[in-house]
Amino acid sequence: MRLGKIDPNSYSEPEKVVLKHVEIQWVVDFEKRCLIGDVLYEFKVHAPNVTSILLDVKDITIVSVHHCQFESKTDAEFCVGDCVEGIGSKLEIKLPQKSKGV
Repeated sequence: MRLGKIDPNSYSEPEKVVLKHVEIQWVVDFEKRCLIGDVLYEFKVHAPNVTSILLDVKDITIVSVHHCQFESKTDAEFCVGDCVEGIGSKLEIKLPQKSKGV
C-alpha cells in the first residue's frame, strides 16, 4: 500500500507543504504512562490551492487544533482517519480559505 507520492509510508505531502519548525510543551505523567501538552507547528505552503495539511499520527488523542497566524488564533477543523497496521493514522487539518505560505 502506497500512502504518499514521495514517501510510500507517510500521508504527508512534502511537495505541497513543508514543516519548518516544531515547538513542543509536554508534561509527562509517569503513573498514567502518557504525555499531555501542546505542539506548535510552523509550515510553509508551496503549492497553490492547498486546503489541508496531512500529518502522520499513532495512538494519540487530539483535543483541539488551532490555526495561528501573527497574533490571531482560530479553531481549525481536523479529522483523524482509520489506523493502518504498522503505519498509523492520517491527521488532516483544514486550512483557512486564504492561507498564504505559513
